[in-house]
Amino acid sequence: MGENKAVMILEEKNEKIVFPRWAELPEIDLYMDQLISFFEKKLAFLFDKDEKGVTSTMINNYVKHKLIMPPVKKKYSREHLAYLFVIITLKKVFTMSEIKMIIEKMTANGIASTVYDDFCDSAECACASVFGDKKIPRLDGFDPLLKSVSLAAAYKLYSQKLIEE
Repeated sequence: MGENKAVMILEEKNEKIVFPRWAELPEIDLYMDQLISFFEKKLAFLFDKDEKGVTSTMINNYVKHKLIMPPVKKKYSREHLAYLFVIITLKKVFTMSEIKMIIEKMTANGIASTVYDDFCDSAECACASVFGDKKIPRLDGFDPLLKSVSLAAAYKLYSQKLIEE
């Protein structure tokens, strides 16, 4: 049972590790409260039951530290959401300065939508691999940086799920 205990915990809570792709992100810009609600629904699997997953203070700090662009007229675009998904996923493993460097390297030569979808694919594959799903595609085709940060986040999540029980 040890190897699949984290998987069983996810199943008991009816949680799935699925990152919304670019096309699934809202096309309309969101206000802060809508943004927080969206993240709480889509990334519930990342947080402990007692943990507040995303707050306005966190998001404002990401803007302050220039991890994301400031909102336009207090609204956050699809690009903001994509950056925030990456930041929120990686923040338990990496420092803000490391996340900033990771994002800069990941986006240096790519279109935001493609880079974001690659991140989602890599993160899901890494989680499936770490959680023991044998029916997943291999991580071999991903950029080494993307692969390593995805695996780091997946192992952190796996450890958290084991600790929860």
